[in-house]
Amino acid sequence: MAGWKKVVDEVHAAGAKIAPQLWHTGIMRGVGGEGSSLEPYPDVPAFGPSGLLMPGKEIGHSMSLDDIEQVVAAYVQGAVDARALGFDCIEIHGAHGYMIDQFFWEGTNQRSDAYGGSLVKRAQFAVDIIRGIRAKVGPDYPIIFRFSQWKLVDYHAQLVNNPEELEQFLKPLCDAGVDVFHCSTRRFWQPEFEGSDLNQAGWTKKITGKPAITVGSISLKEDFLDERARGIAEH
Repeated sequence: MAGWKKVVDEVHAAGAKIAPQLWHTGIMRGVGGEGSSLEPYPDVPAFGPSGLLMPGKEIGHSMSLDDIEQVVAAYVQGAVDARALGFDCIEIHGAHGYMIDQFFWEGTNQRSDAYGGSLVKRAQFAVDIIRGIRAKVGPDYPIIFRFSQWKLVDYHAQLVNNPEELEQFLKPLCDAGVDVFHCSTRRFWQPEFEGSDLNQAGWTKKITGKPAITVGSISLKEDFLDERARGIAEH
């Protein structure tokens, strides 16, 4: 905490603002901590058909309600700590196949309780986190939420297929207290849905009326990562 306070103070002294990104890798890290998603080497494949996180492959156990409650509390505490340290806002990472996104994605969420089933129910875990944070940090502390369609194990994965489904997905997050959406795409210039030039951030702003951050190969002329070297399968 003392180290992060120094970071915040230095950034503020330089005239800028700063937000921490709060995230949990979930099963992407592997049972018992093995198979970390931070191993992008061809001889230690973390992803792909034989990798850890793939639809239909049982690699762990479903979180109990007590597990969920503990993780929600940890996110809330992280946000409270961030505000106490002087961070100007926070960002919650709900993208790329990490824990929150594992609840979002039908390919990995096979629950039959209040946290699984419909798109809205699969968003409930994130809603609980956002509501818990909002209750503790107050109405004026900005909350950014990052989400994506694509996953580290499947670049073509889809949470939603049209603007109507995107609205169903975004509304509960807005109601819970999100101020800004960070829309992660692999190529920011590509339209999100047929019949419109808007990308994911454009659609998100149009639907919610909230500020939206766009990202995805900005300033790059070719793919940044060699998919074959990463062991990531195109489906």
